[in-house]
Amino acid sequence: MCGIVGIYNIDDAIAIASNILVNQENRGTDSTGVGYITKNGIEVQKKAVPPRQFADLVENKKEVKILIGHNRNATTNVGEKDKDREAHPFVSENKDFCLVHNGHVLYHESMRNFLELTGHKFSSGGVDSEVLVHMLEELLKRYSREESMERFFHLLEGENVLVLFKDKELYGYPANSYFKIIKIDNGIIIASEFDSFREVLKAADTEEVVGYYPDTTRDNHMIKVNLDENNKVCLSLFGDWEEDVFKYKDWIVHNRIMCDYCRETKLTERFNNHDRCLECYKQGKDKTMIEVESTTNKVNTGYPYYSYYDEQEKVDLKKIWGKCEQCQNWFTLDRMIYCHHCDRVLCDGCYNNKDVHLCNVPPLTYID
Repeated sequence: MCGIVGIYNIDDAIAIASNILVNQENRGTDSTGVGYITKNGIEVQKKAVPPRQFADLVENKKEVKILIGHNRNATTNVGEKDKDREAHPFVSENKDFCLVHNGHVLYHESMRNFLELTGHKFSSGGVDSEVLVHMLEELLKRYSREESMERFFHLLEGENVLVLFKDKELYGYPANSYFKIIKIDNGIIIASEFDSFREVLKAADTEEVVGYYPDTTRDNHMIKVNLDENNKVCLSLFGDWEEDVFKYKDWIVHNRIMCDYCRETKLTERFNNHDRCLECYKQGKDKTMIEVESTTNKVNTGYPYYSYYDEQEKVDLKKIWGKCEQCQNWFTLDRMIYCHHCDRVLCDGCYNNKDVHLCNVPPLTYID
């Protein structure tokens, strides 16, 4: 598991990429690097150090606006992972492009031996990812770039790859869910995880930011990013992608997970130890609204459900909300009752309504 990042047409790209790599440091600490475009072509800075240390060492060339980066968790040639040459990105022999990769290339040793026999020169001691560079070089000798990149996709078989050409074309191949994209104004940012974007989204001077991520239930293809004749960023998505809001006002996506409020699996933010989706944010649901689970913390029929909370947590029950399993409306916990006959948590109105609550139970009696 490694982390990747891509920055396209955004000022101070090296600083932003360094920050993102630090935020996804859990994906790899063996080495860190960035490859970017300058007036002299492609340049690379990479060191066999964790992202936090790299952020202090990297030369921040503020004019850089387009780059790709990587933080590595070594799985091949691990004995030499402390050498800078083992770090990504890897540059093609003709210096036309650089590449970063997250995944594992099967049979990379045999592929490397074959490529060396055909005259290719490797810069690393045995990193599996570098064979992808030379495979792509072979394709580019035979086909147009567009056809080469399409054929390259079919060779990857489950790998996450970013390829940056010196003429400012960027290609990406998302193999799984670890590939997210956001578009801010006239720029693109790619990262491995939702949380990697958090600080970037906080700083974004816009109310809403849309993002894209692969639909993991279908076939995913590639992306292409380039500048048109008017210097406008063009993002082309090939295959099946999801489009959703990643930022709305102060709501910022954290993960795709079940919302603690509506109980649906959506993009959510982490909010006061809860996961909250955008719809629930817009409805104003906050940490005081807790959906009461009927399978835990049950009390006897005829007594308010809140007796558990009152005894154990000493909370203000009129400020905490629960959801009635009958009418699906929200009520403060001082009005929530558990019925052990039908195994449901109900509001006092539904509990006493014999048309909807058919259990033969005594009338509701509150305890002091």
